[in-house]
Order: sequence, then C-alpha cells, then structure tokens
Amino acid sequence: LGNYGVLVLPSIKGVPAETMEKISAFARAGGRVIVIGQAPSLCYGLPDWRAKSARVCELAASVFNGGRGRIVPDADDSLLAALRASHPPDVDFERADPEVGFLHRHTPTHDVYFIANTSAEPKRLRASFRVGRRAPEFWDSMTGRMAPANEYSYGKTGTVVPLRLEPYASVIVAFGQSEALPLHQHVVPPLFEGVDD
Repeated sequence: LGNYGVLVLPSIKGVPAETMEKISAFARAGGRVIVIGQAPSLCYGLPDWRAKSARVCELAASVFNGGRGRIVPDADDSLLAALRASHPPDVDFERADPEVGFLHRHTPTHDVYFIANTSAEPKRLRASFRVGRRAPEFWDSMTGRMAPANEYSYGKTGTVVPLRLEPYASVIVAFGQSEALPLHQHVVPPLFEGVDD
C-alpha cells in the first residue's frame, strides 16, 4: 500500500479475500491496520464464498489477534487514540480545531507546513511540529517575505510554535537545519502583528 503507515477500515463485515490478502501483507510489512467496530469476517459473492470467507476470517485473525491490527469501537475518540498511538501527527495542535488544516511537504533541506484557517474567526493556536529541535521561519506566500520566528520552544515531541491566523488566512511555517534558540519569549511573530487577540 505504498508509503502509507496506517490503514483505517470502516465498519464492514465483508471484503473480497484478495483485499484481505493485501491488508494482511500490508500488516506483515510493518503497516498498522485499524478497523472500526469489527474485523471483516465474510467474503461476498457466490463462487466459493464459504472457502473465501474462511480465508478472510483466517487473515483477519492473523492481523487483529496479536498482529499489527487494532479494533476500535467507534470513529470518535477511540479512533483518534488509535491513530495517535500508531502514527504521531506531523502537527499536533494543543486544542484540535476542525476549521484549521495543514499540509506537510518534506524536501532535502526543509520541512514545510502550510497551515490554513478556513473559518470567519481569527485563531490562536499552539502547534507542535514533529521536526525535532529545529528553528521555524514564517514564509508569506503573498509577498514572498521570510521571517524567523521570534517565539517558539523545543518540547518532547518537536518544536512548539504559537500561531495567530486571521479569518480565512494561511501561513507557511518552514524548518531548515537550524537549531537556534528563540530570540525572544512571548513576542507575536512579525507576520501576525495586528491580529486581534
């Protein structure tokens, strides 16, 4: 399944045996499989359905009984906990906000994050970026301006950066190779001056 580390299956009772073979191979190769509700136990279709269903059950047992699979009861908090345990997020916001999204790109010299506020309200966030101890820069895609962040800290899970986003605004946060300490504490980053608290 390519470069993916986690596969999430919805609450489904049946899958083709060939699909379950691929899921099992993914788990054996090191991937994590999370299923909501119950593990697949049937193979739909008339030809050889009993034998194929038995194969689905056998493969599901190998994945979910002590393998690299996990069954969660619902798509809410238990799924989130399983995802975090399987693969820590690239950006972990202190308080989750469904109106703030991000994209992450990795180059040989930088980790670049595009953070967007999709709401009509300004947002104040604390984001932990899983990049180790690296100093952030703010890149303004409208002006091309780049500015080092004045306020950030190094935490257990990465570099923690406070962000203030205007309504429908975005920012690019980039991490090069610098491990410099912050210049100041409790200073609003220059690109966000003038945003109301």
